[in-house]
Amino acid sequence: MRPCTLRLEGLSPLLLSLVLTLPLLGVSRADFPGSCDSQPDDCTCLYTDTVTQKKMEYDLSGVSLDNGAFKFPEIRGSDGYLYWYNPCHNSRLEGGCESVIGCQMWEEVMSGLGTVQTNRFTTEGTKVLLVARSTDHIADRTMKVELVCRDIPNTVVTTSGDQVTPYIYEFEMVGPAACPRDTGSGGSIQVIVSVTVGTWMCIFAFVALVIYVVAGVLIQHYKFGKAGKEVVPNYTFWTGLPSLVKDGAMFIVVGIKGLGSGGGGGSSGEYEKL
Repeated sequence: MRPCTLRLEGLSPLLLSLVLTLPLLGVSRADFPGSCDSQPDDCTCLYTDTVTQKKMEYDLSGVSLDNGAFKFPEIRGSDGYLYWYNPCHNSRLEGGCESVIGCQMWEEVMSGLGTVQTNRFTTEGTKVLLVARSTDHIADRTMKVELVCRDIPNTVVTTSGDQVTPYIYEFEMVGPAACPRDTGSGGSIQVIVSVTVGTWMCIFAFVALVIYVVAGVLIQHYKFGKAGKEVVPNYTFWTGLPSLVKDGAMFIVVGIKGLGSGGGGGSSGEYEKL
């Protein structure tokens, strides 16, 4: 497989920073066609990349246990419930979850969320998902696990439960185990980056900061004729900011000390020192 070389000369500072930021973002897919060409076993999905026609595979055997236990136990969902997950082997949890890959517990009530027999690789928009289903006496339940490829030491699983749609449980598997692998046929992998709201906010804040500094310097220099350090926009404010922060911190510390020493009587003398 040929090494990848990225040429950066000629890029603007803003574009360069965005390029260098991309490896920190999660990769959600690598042109997965929506279904497997074949599945040699319950943990493996072989498929053909839709852009490069390269033979690829997802292999989850390294993050799934075949001894009846759950690889990812007691996941605390943002809905407050506890969840268990084992990507591609049916597992059991004494008390209500038998032969399932996912389990939810609320107080002492357990519900199975899917079986390996119904587990399948699919897509939803730009997401690659593992979707499994199960049925009990209450409802038909669907478990959706998004595979988010990220270069971190360990693969982790998180969930928001079924807060968006009742009985549809949304999970994320994030880490190297969620990355597709080249089976050795050559070519290159094209990826689509999954950008979160927080990432967009960081990008927006960075762009706004660059515009503020560049525009401010130009205005200070060409409109007001300033030079040197005075071309920095709001120079007086920024140079005085450390002392303002210090004064604010001292005010809080003195106030806390005053409360600790018996209330308002002791604090007035401290304010005089400040």
